[in-house]
Amino acid sequence: MKCSEFKTRISFLKIGIWFGILLLSVPAFGEFYKYVGPDGRIRFTDDYSKVPMEQRQSSKEYKDSAGEPSDQPVSEPKAEESLPAPTKKREGGSMTATENELVEIKSRLEGQRQELFLEHEALMKEKEALQSEPRTTRKEVQAYNEKAAEFNAKIKDYEKRLEIHNKEVADYNERIKSHNESIEKKKEEEKEKEKEKEKEKEKEK
Repeated sequence: MKCSEFKTRISFLKIGIWFGILLLSVPAFGEFYKYVGPDGRIRFTDDYSKVPMEQRQSSKEYKDSAGEPSDQPVSEPKAEESLPAPTKKREGGSMTATENELVEIKSRLEGQRQELFLEHEALMKEKEALQSEPRTTRKEVQAYNEKAAEFNAKIKDYEKRLEIHNKEVADYNERIKSHNESIEKKKEEEKEKEKEKEKEKEKEK
């Protein structure tokens, strides 16, 4: 073998070794572990030793950005102008205990709905801001994933409270319907009684 060929092969071998070292020295982007910190918050790390011993068996290795905010549309409170009010049993008189209770429930539910509307708007703005955050470096990806996990937890809590609110609204509307129908029925019965009295008076004449 010629000396020049030998030197050429040595040069290629050195390049190959250095290239291999370079690949080993650069951490694989996006490989990290998910665990729950002492404060209860979801955390991500590329250092497996930082994962608590009791969580290592269940800890998952992620190879990409795992904390994307939910793509599901966030439910919006029903846009009703106003909840129906109870019909008063005695026109011009004071309300009954049931009517007072229904008025209080109506006021509370309308306040809740307004708060949920404002929270929905805030969540939409937060999601938009989160999606525009940089995710170039591993540190940025980890920070993004933590924020995304927190955001998804907020969405889950919001959806749960909205579901409870909508059920309470449905229950209230059913109570109002039943109450108002009962009041209207009694009023009709009273009118019929008045008519019967008028007829009796006419007969007596």
